[in-house]
Amino acid sequence: IAGSSKGIQNSTDIPEMSVRHQKEVAVEGRESPEIVSTWSPTGISWSGGAAREDCMTPDTEQSLESSQPLEEDMALNEVLRKLKRTNKEQQTLIQDLQRSNMYLEKKVEELQMKTTKQHVFVDIINKLKENVEELIEDKYRVMLEKNDTEKTLQDLHEILVNTQKHLQESRNEKETLQLEFKKIKDNYVSLQERYMTEMQQKNKAASQCMEMDRALSKKEEEVERLQQLKGELEKATTSALDLLKKEKETREQEFLSLQEEFQKREKENLGERQKLKSRLEKLVAQVQNLQFISYNEKAKNTELQQQINKVKNENSKLQQQVARSEEQNYVPKCEIAQLKENLEEGIESDMAKDAKMIHSNLFLNHSPCEGESLNPPDMKRTSQLTSKICNLLALMVRLLMCQDITNPDAEHFKENEKVSDIMLQKLKSFHLKKKKLDKELLKHKDRITAFRELIANEKSFQDQDIEVTDFDSNEAKNVGDVPVLLGAKLDQYHNLNEELDFL
Repeated sequence: IAGSSKGIQNSTDIPEMSVRHQKEVAVEGRESPEIVSTWSPTGISWSGGAAREDCMTPDTEQSLESSQPLEEDMALNEVLRKLKRTNKEQQTLIQDLQRSNMYLEKKVEELQMKTTKQHVFVDIINKLKENVEELIEDKYRVMLEKNDTEKTLQDLHEILVNTQKHLQESRNEKETLQLEFKKIKDNYVSLQERYMTEMQQKNKAASQCMEMDRALSKKEEEVERLQQLKGELEKATTSALDLLKKEKETREQEFLSLQEEFQKREKENLGERQKLKSRLEKLVAQVQNLQFISYNEKAKNTELQQQINKVKNENSKLQQQVARSEEQNYVPKCEIAQLKENLEEGIESDMAKDAKMIHSNLFLNHSPCEGESLNPPDMKRTSQLTSKICNLLALMVRLLMCQDITNPDAEHFKENEKVSDIMLQKLKSFHLKKKKLDKELLKHKDRITAFRELIANEKSFQDQDIEVTDFDSNEAKNVGDVPVLLGAKLDQYHNLNEELDFL
């Protein structure tokens, strides 16, 4: 509607413009006849004057002939000027009319587009009205369906309440039936167990009777064999007792010698244990010192990172200055790029080696003997810090190289050199401390491995000594009572002696 009202206003404006132009053209048309009329009376007056001059004397004719061309020239000049002015004005009017025609054509096209749009909008509005009517009908249908569903839901709710009541009653009945079933089942299980036990007892009694009969028959046969072997055993026992007495004497002597050696080794082991305990205490103290040093290093690393951030800010400023200086000066870019690449490759190779050394040192520092696990976040932080430091050094070197070539400011160059020297000194001190810690960690690792080997050897030796002492004490008690066991344990003595000799 707003578009149509604007179109109507524009259409009213266009006729007003055309009317104004028509009025101006009419005014100009009225002015042009006046010019012609002003010119025509002169011709008439000139012609009337000529008729009068014919009646005059020849002297006056000569004077008039000389003055007439001048007047004619003046009149013609004025007429030409007026005609030129009118031509110019008409040309300007024609141009204005052409412009107004172009403007009117554009306005007509815009009005046509607006009318087409208005028709489209009218069609859309009609379709929307139809859709709204359909939606209203659907709404009423949904309302009716909703009422029907609510009624059905109420009916279903009532049905559910009734079913829940029936279910509760059925559940109560089910629980009572289950309790009765459990009681019956328990009684049945107890009766079945009694029946099974009675049947097993009957089967056992029958099998025992059969076995007793068989055993009696076998024992009778064995009694006969034993009586035959008794004589042979008596002869063999006499000879074996003699041999055992001799071996007993020799073994008692060996036992005494073994006890003496065992006491000596116990004394030696006690001394070694005391030494190992002192070494352990020293190692624990050294490990604590290393942990304290590592915490200090972490704090220093945080300080270094803060300094690195400051240097980064300075480097960003320096890079901007370098970019400006590169624009001003004529430096060969290929040489600068080659120098930057060489510096970056050398620094990256050094930093890769340092990262590997840090990784190995951290692995040694967190060995399983100390009871601590490897801490990968610390390793990542250290590697990240080293990489950041190297990147900053590379940037500093680049800036110094560029400033050596491009920047003629001596004071700025000196400040950059001071900053780079400070950073290099800090890095050197950091690398020296790292190398010292690596050496100390390697020493501690060697000590810990030796200490582990000693502990393992001591444990194995103690286990063997305990077995020997237990066996000897039991044997000393049972020698007088059971001489037959000596023959069975001779092999064990031989094996133990071989192991002791090996140790």
